[in-house]
Amino acid sequence: MVDDSSFSRRVLKLLLERQGSFRVVGEAVDGEEGLALARELRPDVITLDMDMPRLNGLETLARLRQENDIPVVIVTALPPDHEHVKTLYVYAGVETVMKTYSSSSMDLSVFGNELISRIQKVVRSRRQPT
Repeated sequence: MVDDSSFSRRVLKLLLERQGSFRVVGEAVDGEEGLALARELRPDVITLDMDMPRLNGLETLARLRQENDIPVVIVTALPPDHEHVKTLYVYAGVETVMKTYSSSSMDLSVFGNELISRIQKVVRSRRQPT
């Protein structure tokens, strides 16, 4: 998972590992570190924040796609009509989930279900022949 927010990484890790089908194998605080970990660990899927220092999510995704086709789920607080979010649709094997953290456990549950659904979708699409 690649996100500059330690809070977001903790929440994502908790949601993914609680589900039981996922194990977080690496955490990066920016795109540069994320690319290095992707090369080293070759994960089945990457969660990627859009708004990060040094190398933002869009730049990270572009460089990642030059190297491999690991499925990516963008986890972002940017609105769906933001220019960077709209640009994501040109990439194969990418899904987007909006960060919707609040104090309500129901909201977190809905976010977690959406996150799991999107991850399963990109992983399935990678396994299907084109």
